[in-house]
Amino acid sequence: AGIPQPGARAYIGEREYKPDDKGSFVVPFSTSPGTTPMLLSSGDIATVRELGLVRETYTLAMCLLVDREALAAGRNVKAVARLSLMVAGMPASLTLIKQPTWWITLTDRHGVSTTKSQPIELSDDFATELEFPLGDATANVEIGVRGKIEVRSEQREQELTDSQQFQIASIHSTPAIEALYLSRSTTGWSVSALGKTGEPRAQRPVTISLVHRWARSQVNVELATDARGRVELGQLPGIEWISATLGGLTQQWLAGELGIGAVLHVSAGKEVVIAVPPGRVADDVLRRMSLVELRAGVPAKHPAVEIEALEGSIVIRGLPAGEYELRGSGVHYSIVVAAAISEVPQVVITPGELMHLPRPVPQIAAIDTSDGLRVTVRDGSKRTRVHVIATRFASSLVDMPHLGPSWSPGRRTDSRRMALYVSGRDLGDEYRYILERRSAKRFPSLLLDKPSLLLNPWSRRTTSTEVQSARTGGYFGAQPAGAAASMGARGGGRQEQQRRGGTDAAFASHDFVPDPPRVFANLEPDANGVVHVPAAELGNAVCVTIFVEDQSGVSMRRTYIPDSELVPRDLRLVVALDPERHAAQRKRIEPLVEGQTLVIEDLATAKVHIIDTVERAHAYLLALRDDPTLREFSFVTRWHTLADAERRELYSKFACHELHLFLFHKDRAFFDAVVKPYLAHKRVKTFIDHWLLGADLAPYLEPSRLVRLNAVETALLAQRLEAEDRLARILGDQVAMLPPDPARDTHLIDALIGASTLDGDDDFADAQSEAFEHAERSAVDRISSRDGLMQAMPPPMAAPPVLAAPRSAPPRPQAPAPARKLAATVKKKEQKADYAAEGSPPDMDDELGGDAMRRADEAPHYRSADKTQEWAENNWWHLTPSQMIAALVTPNRYWRDLAMHRTGHFLSPSLGLATANFAEAMSALATIDLPFVATQHAMVADGPRMTITAKHNALAGSSQLLDGELVTGGPPLVVGMSYVRTDDRYDYSTGEQVDKYVTGPFATGVVYTCQVVLANPTSSRQRISALIQVPRGSITVSASKQTDTIDILLAPYGTHGHEVSFYFPT
Repeated sequence: AGIPQPGARAYIGEREYKPDDKGSFVVPFSTSPGTTPMLLSSGDIATVRELGLVRETYTLAMCLLVDREALAAGRNVKAVARLSLMVAGMPASLTLIKQPTWWITLTDRHGVSTTKSQPIELSDDFATELEFPLGDATANVEIGVRGKIEVRSEQREQELTDSQQFQIASIHSTPAIEALYLSRSTTGWSVSALGKTGEPRAQRPVTISLVHRWARSQVNVELATDARGRVELGQLPGIEWISATLGGLTQQWLAGELGIGAVLHVSAGKEVVIAVPPGRVADDVLRRMSLVELRAGVPAKHPAVEIEALEGSIVIRGLPAGEYELRGSGVHYSIVVAAAISEVPQVVITPGELMHLPRPVPQIAAIDTSDGLRVTVRDGSKRTRVHVIATRFASSLVDMPHLGPSWSPGRRTDSRRMALYVSGRDLGDEYRYILERRSAKRFPSLLLDKPSLLLNPWSRRTTSTEVQSARTGGYFGAQPAGAAASMGARGGGRQEQQRRGGTDAAFASHDFVPDPPRVFANLEPDANGVVHVPAAELGNAVCVTIFVEDQSGVSMRRTYIPDSELVPRDLRLVVALDPERHAAQRKRIEPLVEGQTLVIEDLATAKVHIIDTVERAHAYLLALRDDPTLREFSFVTRWHTLADAERRELYSKFACHELHLFLFHKDRAFFDAVVKPYLAHKRVKTFIDHWLLGADLAPYLEPSRLVRLNAVETALLAQRLEAEDRLARILGDQVAMLPPDPARDTHLIDALIGASTLDGDDDFADAQSEAFEHAERSAVDRISSRDGLMQAMPPPMAAPPVLAAPRSAPPRPQAPAPARKLAATVKKKEQKADYAAEGSPPDMDDELGGDAMRRADEAPHYRSADKTQEWAENNWWHLTPSQMIAALVTPNRYWRDLAMHRTGHFLSPSLGLATANFAEAMSALATIDLPFVATQHAMVADGPRMTITAKHNALAGSSQLLDGELVTGGPPLVVGMSYVRTDDRYDYSTGEQVDKYVTGPFATGVVYTCQVVLANPTSSRQRISALIQVPRGSITVSASKQTDTIDILLAPYGTHGHEVSFYFPT
């Protein structure tokens, strides 16, 4: 009758399972999923049921709540990461994940990447907050989360990972200088035509196309933008899609919302809560909603119920037991109301069924914007959290969360079983032997691992053999047919939802928006379910997106507040080169030892980054080559923080030549105590083993053995045999024969300097921000003092006449401060609830609270033996002898520098060249003399000049503009420069295509292309560096740089052309 039976027993195979006081017991996962008979007994009653065993498979998913408006150049971005862990299709606790970390990789428009990772705190009680900066030219962002989890049924650890990748402001890579922006306030929808620095495109024809949710055709209308570049569209009730065309640019937005569908299980007598899509009103859904009762899958009647409409949901009361289907505008639900005779946690028991009974998804009951933002939540739990994102334009999320329940419940039919008694069974010889062996006397034996000739074995492949199955025998009586249908882990798959936004949501740029979106994460409702955000905290936001979530699911609503005037940031080039002075851009990587200095002449325009730790060097190598093995070896960057037991465990797992070299140089005490005795007993030693043990290396000077050494081994041999300078000269000669590659050298420097975006120095950023503001004021003063140039650079957007009475306009924003380094992951809020107090026991009735506690309740099922594996000694990481040849690491400047190094600390500016493979990168990380922990370097600013004094070893990458003198001597060089209109570039004369050069003044709002041609009129090859900068007051387009240096090799009588595009907003 659905009454729990604590005295009952379950038998699966030969194992007995005892239930708890609620009548439930834990069955471990199986490595052989499928159905297996289960004997249930209580007193003198027993029955056999079919139990579905499932495999222990884990999946980690991440939903990133961040609006595209936040992805502006040079700004800190705050994102909310919603992580979910599923095991066999059911939710599991995030606390099961070990060593969780997150990483971010930024790639600019020129292909230069920088990456960084750090630990995070995961909890089932709150979402994870991530904060990171963006560079000035970031085009692609990848954010990921990884961790490890113990798979108890297979006695191994599984690595879990998930990531999101998205593009940013692709308009900067095109010739386009304007984009369309959709916004909505209390007065309705509007489309704005704005330039790249926010200047209005007034009196421009715009074609608006509208699609209603109840129509298949679209309505087209021709409108013109006003003085603010806007087209007011009004409220547009029921509009699903809005499309706008300006010239050759077309953008499309989803003004409505995607539908919500789910399967709901509730007990009779309880309320049924139906979520409404964010873009629809509950009253509108009610007018077209249909609720029918299904009998045998066929509509039978409309039940008489009581319905209440809330802000974001519909509440149905008085629904009798049965199956129902609800359809409406944007909603489709399958509802099962169970006449429960008993309930256990998460399960309801009916006379013929067992059904999952998940907790209802928290919903938004009311939203009030009269005094800031006040949100009322219903059906919340102690883990319910509210996230708020307030934006200037219409919300455009990078990743749309799945709305509704986080998982679909399942059902199991419990039919009556027939008697299964049989008088006996004929057993096969194999099974009889096994049964007799079980009752035989047992003797102790040795279960320790047997010694091996391989000290560090590496499994190259697995072998397999054929298996002969035992004869099963026969039954004296027939097995009754018909097994009960098992309750699925998930009644329905999670429906994939489309992303919010237009056809290319990444096209538009929001760099000109003065303030970033306001993000409020992990707000906790009070006792009345209310969350309040003061009006001052919302800033100048117009669209407010609200998320309410916990482990049961997510609901979302949007609300709008009155609009205010947009005062954009000025993105034009202001601090420009003085045309009366000669300058050059110097990019270099300089090794610094303690006491050496780096002088920055012009702090306002310089870029500097210092690699002064092993962690930063590791990130630099990863940015140049995203090698998964090098990322897996990231534990070496925190080797100094690990306990001795953890060090030994990691060494046992990852022992190889690369790690041996690292420990030899970075932790000599551990090497001498642990690694050296191990190498001394190695059966077959290689060159690296002999080098680490300090053995005689003279035999390797024989030509037959020397030619088989790679560049790493040759450099190490040259270091050890100091008398043999010929080895260093050999590497030097091989490097000298390599052709110069200026593009590669520039890429290495840019990658090092680009790391300052995620891992910059706060003191340097403060000083640079101060110097830039001073330089910008000086440049504006110089322009203002010149006749006629005061009007040359007006503000990019003049304030239009105020037609209504909006909120007061904010003051004009100042120059933004440079983005800081990657912020530490935000921890849990200090104001914790009593239930989350440290030391409190987990709630076993909670969906996730008791999961971790019950994992070890039962021993795992029998696990078949692993396949036989073929083992080999691990020398270079996972390389066979045929792969460990001289071509494994080829000569370059880094290994030449190492071979020639004799005394002192070794620092080479060519570290970035050692990235051909994992072996080379890890060997370079081992041999570079950088500490684990950095000390703050001394920085002294003197006006626009700064002097950096190193406190310990470091590699300093810098790019700065330096004044110089014009050199009139040297080989001749021909330089040509001309301008053309990008949209009207060619003319035809006498049947030939020729360029139409611009000779007069530049016009505003027109894209121009500057053509620079360098020609070598000599018979010798020349290496040329040419500094190019766009005009003051312009903005670059087509991925051009404001200031760039062309570093090329010109062949004899060769030419090279370079183009840069720009336009003047006003």
